[in-house]
Amino acid sequence: ELYSKLLYSAAGIEKFKDPRYLWLVGERIFNLERAFIARDGFDVSQDSMPERILKEPVPREPSKGQIFELDVLLKDYYKARGWNERGIPTKEKLAQLGLSEAVNELYPQ
Repeated sequence: ELYSKLLYSAAGIEKFKDPRYLWLVGERIFNLERAFIARDGFDVSQDSMPERILKEPVPREPSKGQIFELDVLLKDYYKARGWNERGIPTKEKLAQLGLSEAVNELYPQ
């Protein structure tokens, strides 16, 4: 809520009063960026996590002692984001965010 108040105060744009709108804007930006890099030849092998996450055991519960595998982490992350198994936003996700031009670009008919 603080960010929405600050942004509204600075820009004076009425929609910025709503923190949910800012969340939507951020989600759209993130997915649009991902769509651009997918269009330009992004490959899932280029995705990574910080080395520490993959080599050091988790220090706290509920996963204490566990060492994560990159492929499992990415699979779960992609699913949570609404992306396919290759890390590309699905048609449905892009449409949900109102990014129809990105749908047409990534999934030409």
